[in-house]
Amino acid sequence: MPKKSNAFKRFASGTGFKLLIILIILIIIAVLISSDVLHGGSPFGKGFFSTVNLRSLFYQMVVPLFMMCGLGMLLIGGNIDLSVAAQATLFNAFFAVMCRDTSLPWWVIFIMALVIAAIVGLLHAFMVLRLHFPAFIATIGMSSVYTGIAGWLLNLTNVNVNNAAFLSIAKTTVFKLIPLTFLLGVVLVFICQFILSKTTFGRNCFAAGGNAFASRLAGINTGKTTTILFVLCSVFTCLGGLFYVSQTKKADPTALTGSAPNMTALSAVMLGGVAFSGGTGGMTGPLIALLVMRVLDNVLTILSVKTYWNTFAVGALLIVALIMDYLQAEKRRKALLAAVQ
Repeated sequence: MPKKSNAFKRFASGTGFKLLIILIILIIIAVLISSDVLHGGSPFGKGFFSTVNLRSLFYQMVVPLFMMCGLGMLLIGGNIDLSVAAQATLFNAFFAVMCRDTSLPWWVIFIMALVIAAIVGLLHAFMVLRLHFPAFIATIGMSSVYTGIAGWLLNLTNVNVNNAAFLSIAKTTVFKLIPLTFLLGVVLVFICQFILSKTTFGRNCFAAGGNAFASRLAGINTGKTTTILFVLCSVFTCLGGLFYVSQTKKADPTALTGSAPNMTALSAVMLGGVAFSGGTGGMTGPLIALLVMRVLDNVLTILSVKTYWNTFAVGALLIVALIMDYLQAEKRRKALLAAVQ
């Protein structure tokens, strides 16, 4: 009992609990404005809780959910990758073109795309660790490279994917409501959370992100940790991108770079309690934050708000997350100074 009580107290005092309250409030607002509940009707069957709306909500979360897993762990480890949307576009282009131009089974091409993703992650790690490029600048530069290669592969046009077995991945739902791809993303979130909280590698991630120099003095191979994190980020991005192809039945040279799911994922990670400077956070908070962002977007859509305000909301939330991160960092700094004095 004491352990369970302590775990609940930690959750109740953390970012995730506050976000959960916000999520519940947003859902109540969405139900009130989109159904007949105020007139004595049922909140289910239409409006926010309609099957069509919920299924659409879950599908919209798939790509940022997978990106969030990679970015969250990478950010905890003290690095960042701003090329994930362009990477997903490249992997999607490769998959679609290979499906069109070769007779290889779709699952072989799927694995090939994951291998390419791992190589991309290794490339980023090499640039950061060996060439000492700032991760921020290196990945922004590579983002343009990936976007250009994807445009060349697709010839700046959509390439349809018609493999029935592959397309069935996105069509598969649980209880005719929750997409399998969304559930896989949620499972990945909890796997990442387990790795971070229960394994030596997870502790190394926090150590590397908190103080890389001290970690090296303590015998932690921060280079190996960083390399694995970059590889995982690219592989998770590839999974999300390929599931998006399964959902839309095509590879689009501009869909993901235009909709910026990477910014949604990054905002969710930071709102969920992961410090931009690294070394703190988890994965359950970002999951709840992503739900909050998607439900907020859904509420704005129900209210028939112009779509540019939805984009504004994502940017505003990212700024709020940065301000919260700054305030938390200042609080930790002052506490450390007080302890020293």
